[in-house]
This record gives sequence, C-alpha cells and structure tokens, in this order.
Amino acid sequence: MAEQLKRNPKARRQSKRLGTGHGSGKGGTCGRGYNGAGQRSGTEYGPKFEGGQMPLIRRIPKRGMQSGKKMNHLHNTCGRKLKRFQIINFIRLKDWDASEPVNAETLAKKGLIRKADRPVKLLAQGEINQPLNFTVNSASKKAREMVEKAGGKLEVLV
Repeated sequence: MAEQLKRNPKARRQSKRLGTGHGSGKGGTCGRGYNGAGQRSGTEYGPKFEGGQMPLIRRIPKRGMQSGKKMNHLHNTCGRKLKRFQIINFIRLKDWDASEPVNAETLAKKGLIRKADRPVKLLAQGEINQPLNFTVNSASKKAREMVEKAGGKLEVLV
C-alpha cells in the first residue's frame, strides 16, 4: 500500500520560517539586513536602480522633443485638444470600386486605415479618374476640387 503512494509534484514547497529566534539563523532581521528599502515590505528597487550609481537613463544625453515634459503634443498652444486624423490619399484609392462608398468603415475593412472610429482626412496626392462618393471628417481644398471635377460627391462630417 505504501509503495503505491506517490508524492504530488505540484505540491507547494514549505516556506522558510522567519523570525523564529537567533538559533535558527533567520531571527532578528529575518535575513533582510538593517534599515533601508530592502528591509521594508513591497518592492525593493525599480528596474532602473543601479545601487546608488547614477542610473543610465540619467547619464545619457536627451535630444529632440520629450513628450509630456513641457507640452503634450496632442494639444496646441491654446490648450485645446487637437484631432488626430487618419490620412487617406487618392493614390491608395486607384483600385476602388465606384459603386462602393468611401467612408471610415469601408476603409478600415479594406485595411487602408487602422481604426474606423477615428477621424479621416482626405488629401489630394495622386489622381482620381472615377466618380466616388466620400464621407470623411475633413478634406483639403484641392481634394474637394478634384472630387467635384471627377463627378463624385464629398460629404464632410462635422
């Protein structure tokens, strides 16, 4: 009977019993040393801590715009939040079926933009030679002229 019993490999290992007196070797400070971050509960040091040495992230030079330091790049100087448009050009619509409308949902479905819920802006790079029906959040002046010239419709959502 006893030879049929097997030890459970998933069984938890017994934890070290700390603070059980000086004779145990884990009494007093319980293996944590004296004072400081290592003595306290919670995280000891962050991933950037280098033992009191000046951390690498503070040693290397900083160049370019540091987002979030002085001004968030999503806000203009007046403090208003700017819209981040997904750009679509006529070059990318050269194989588009004229019977299908051009809007955020159809563009996202075909993989020409990433998200259907973000605003879309139509720009005039390339040529348009078929009448397409556009429904976008914004369009450049030249893009509007080119759509009208090709015989298409442009609806701008506000």
